[in-house]
Amino acid sequence: MRILVVEDEEDLRELICFTLESQFNADVVQASSGNQAIRLLDESGDFDCIVSDYSMPDGTGEDLYRHVIGSRQRVPFILVSAHSADTYQIFRQHPIAGFIPKPDIFKPLKRIIESLNLGAQEPSSRYCRVKTNVILKYGLLAQDLYIRLSEGKYVKIFRRGDVFDLHDFERFKAKTVEHLYLKSQDCEEFLESLNKNIAKALEGDPSADEVSAIVSSSIELVSDISKRLGFTNQVQELTRVSVNLALKSILKNLEQNKAFDVHIADKQGYVATHSIALAHVACGIASLLGWTSGPTFLKLSLAAFLHDVTLDNPEMALLQGIEDLELQRHRFNDAEVKDYLGHTLAAAKLAKELKDLPPDVETIIQQHHERPDGNGILRLDNAQITPLSAVFIVAHEL
Repeated sequence: MRILVVEDEEDLRELICFTLESQFNADVVQASSGNQAIRLLDESGDFDCIVSDYSMPDGTGEDLYRHVIGSRQRVPFILVSAHSADTYQIFRQHPIAGFIPKPDIFKPLKRIIESLNLGAQEPSSRYCRVKTNVILKYGLLAQDLYIRLSEGKYVKIFRRGDVFDLHDFERFKAKTVEHLYLKSQDCEEFLESLNKNIAKALEGDPSADEVSAIVSSSIELVSDISKRLGFTNQVQELTRVSVNLALKSILKNLEQNKAFDVHIADKQGYVATHSIALAHVACGIASLLGWTSGPTFLKLSLAAFLHDVTLDNPEMALLQGIEDLELQRHRFNDAEVKDYLGHTLAAAKLAKELKDLPPDVETIIQQHHERPDGNGILRLDNAQITPLSAVFIVAHEL
């Protein structure tokens, strides 16, 4: 896949190129103006996609697009601009492949490129990604760390025994790099270290914000590593200790009559924050019903932790059910829709691999998108929905 990126601001252009190269098997060519891009097209017009700013000296995005239309090149054109594409007559007359409003560029760009089916690929299974804020928490590195330059191309940037400090974290944050990579064979060792640190937190009295940060990072790790290595013993142990840590915070809130106080520390991914909030709310509803046993809270928390963990596109976790999917169907490709429709059973199957899984957890996960009128994913009627599943469904809706 060959992509032409046209942007006059050098730093922004470099970030867009880095995003594309790190997410896709792509050869990215840069241009700083519309006219430079036109010359590149004339010299070598075999681009699969163009990503272009609008306002640039020496040739605008409109100049470039008019050249594309005039030369009858059928290359998808993605406009990146502070102003809507509908602002410009040329884009109303000749629709483009996509529009991305500045400054929130990177996630929409990835989504549009994927929708064009130009050859996007998943990250190599030889590596597992880890959030930089998780690495910062532990500082001294027990494993080598890599940065991904493009699909299949990873460069070692930290060696075992190096220190990853706040300066490193801020440096990567400025470049919108949220993840670094471990070799798959090092993931088990990393998980073991993480499990020990969470166990220490369980022995102490961590704040609600600390619990939220640790648990949310664990949810992301379980999701990412289980897809590459399976639900290994270390991943299972991370699930257990993280749920126990979350339960400690939930029980503390219940004792203080603050059942629905949910603290989300920092900005985490939606699946993680949603799962933490869901565990709190589900246990809060159960306590109001008088269902206050430890096993009940454990079942609801485990289900919350795992119910969306198999989704490849985390934005699909925002969908509340079939009706919501139908309304937003245009945003997702066929593979993502299939993934969503199967995720309740897939997550339940994953949960079943957990040793000593409490009864009902698998059922709660399977049924978490069901509705009393039978219009859920599995089309179960209200007589088939179990009581704990009903609590979970109401909490999920809230």
